[in-house]
Amino acid sequence: MDPTIQVLITLATGLLISIVTSVVTVRLSLRQFYSQRWWEQKWGQYSKVLEALYHIRHYNDRLRASVEAGKDLSASRKTALVAKSRESSDEIDRVTTIGAFTMSDGALGSLTHLRRQLKGLDIRTMSSLEFLDQYVAFLDQCILEVVASAKKDLPGT
Repeated sequence: MDPTIQVLITLATGLLISIVTSVVTVRLSLRQFYSQRWWEQKWGQYSKVLEALYHIRHYNDRLRASVEAGKDLSASRKTALVAKSRESSDEIDRVTTIGAFTMSDGALGSLTHLRRQLKGLDIRTMSSLEFLDQYVAFLDQCILEVVASAKKDLPGT
């Protein structure tokens, strides 16, 4: 075989291998990038939900402390806590409505169950402290369940 043809075949083989390698590398890199972005989106959603649950719980803790002490919260403090609690409740409602896209069924089930439990509480049938204790117990259980779901859903956490 002619040495020129042999050199051209060697070059063509090397060029073909480098093109195939480049295409495969780019595809794998893009897949990893999209997978990482998806993980970050899910992590962000879980983070928002847990933060919202925390704010609702924090409001109820402050309210319970004021009931136990027999003192009302200052108007400005109560307004700020109520606003943050409502904002957080809205976030939980939003997530339970559209969260199936980024959260596990277990986490969404826990949030839906929490909403049902809280709606079922009737302050007229119990004391303020009993009501707040039950409210916080429901929140604590939901937080534990959402954290467990996040650990399953987000490898590496």
